[in-house]
Amino acid sequence: MSQFCSNCGSQIPENAAFCQSCGTPTAQNVNPQQQQSINPQQSYNYPNYAPQAAPQAIPQAYAGSGYSARKKNTKGLMVGLAIAAVAIIVIIIVIVSAGGGGYKGVVNKYFGSFSSGNFDKMVSCFPPAFREDLEYYGDDIEYAMSMIKSIKHKITDTESLKRSEIRDLEDWYDEYDLDISEGYNLEVDLTVRFDPSAMEDEDFYPDEDDMEQSIELIVIKIKGKWYVIDETVF
Repeated sequence: MSQFCSNCGSQIPENAAFCQSCGTPTAQNVNPQQQQSINPQQSYNYPNYAPQAAPQAIPQAYAGSGYSARKKNTKGLMVGLAIAAVAIIVIIIVIVSAGGGGYKGVVNKYFGSFSSGNFDKMVSCFPPAFREDLEYYGDDIEYAMSMIKSIKHKITDTESLKRSEIRDLEDWYDEYDLDISEGYNLEVDLTVRFDPSAMEDEDFYPDEDDMEQSIELIVIKIKGKWYVIDETVF
């Protein structure tokens, strides 16, 4: 069967190896290109991505070479605590001496002045407005104090003054113009020891060297300071 040249289109006799017109080899003389064999897909070794242990947390205070653990500076902390403690103690002392319970300080001072025979100390326990009158009776008071060798006292009862009682007290001593913010009525047991050598009048000398008695004493606070009012002195 005749065929045609793929190049020039001329008719080529059957079994002819080349086109007689242009010399192009016939199709049957051309070895078909061997198809490249396609190798089956090669296996690929994927890296192993198996889960691994989580990294360990690094301690904050790493003690490895060059990274010694830092020590807290406790010296400054201790100094600060000591200062704070002293400040608290000072505040407590101020509150006790000027506030609740502070009247005990002036009571101790008052009776201590009799034991020491210190008239000025005794006068300082009264409100300032009283002091002129106390000094007027100074000679008599000092003589009475000289006969006392010592006084021991004990507060046996304490009663807070109500606002109405404070007003009554201010009215009673209106000439002194007292401005009382707080007050207590105290019952005090006294043990008085006398000095026989100071007695000028034997008739005045008590039957015993020691005498026990109970008195009432008023303590008042004026402008943050405690004072006594002892009517037995006048």
